[in-house]
Amino acid sequence: MAPRSEEQFEEIREARKAEILEAAFELFATEGYHGASVSKIAKQAGISKGLMYNYFNSKEDVLRAIMRDIMNQVTNRFDVESIEKLEEKDVFNWVDLSFDVVSEDPVKWRLYTSLSTQPEVTPILIEEASGNIGSFVTKLHDFLKGKKVKDPMFWVSQIAAYVDGVQMHILLSPEQFPIEKSKKAIKDLIKSLYS
Repeated sequence: MAPRSEEQFEEIREARKAEILEAAFELFATEGYHGASVSKIAKQAGISKGLMYNYFNSKEDVLRAIMRDIMNQVTNRFDVESIEKLEEKDVFNWVDLSFDVVSEDPVKWRLYTSLSTQPEVTPILIEEASGNIGSFVTKLHDFLKGKKVKDPMFWVSQIAAYVDGVQMHILLSPEQFPIEKSKKAIKDLIKSLYS
């Protein structure tokens, strides 16, 4: 048997890291961040506690990696950095993506919702998300301001809260919140601000 190449070692390392993140994500969401120890995460991932420290420095480091991974799933599909100035079609694309991403993997997003509402996790989530979300918030604000919407920052917050709330309800009772109808309702709300 030939020795493994650097690429093979890197593939094995990335696969093991993904297993750790998946195990931690499930434990954080079901047992709470505080209740999921490094030992429990390692056991769930099928590795030793010592080996886990070869991948992550701490439990918080694992949590940050999970948050970055989730944020990257969204930003890889809606690259706000490549858009200099939001247009209506971009805002509506964001609305569509916000619901599509949740409906494509509801189990993951239920776990994420459970995890993100834990008091110990919320500050870390906000810190990790600030770069990705901050750019979008600024651009959405500028879009609404350009449309002469009064108090655009207030409406950015309202639109984001509306999207977050509907996302949660899509996860909890999808029959009462049909995705296409929900997308249209939010788009109509946004249009009503400047029409």
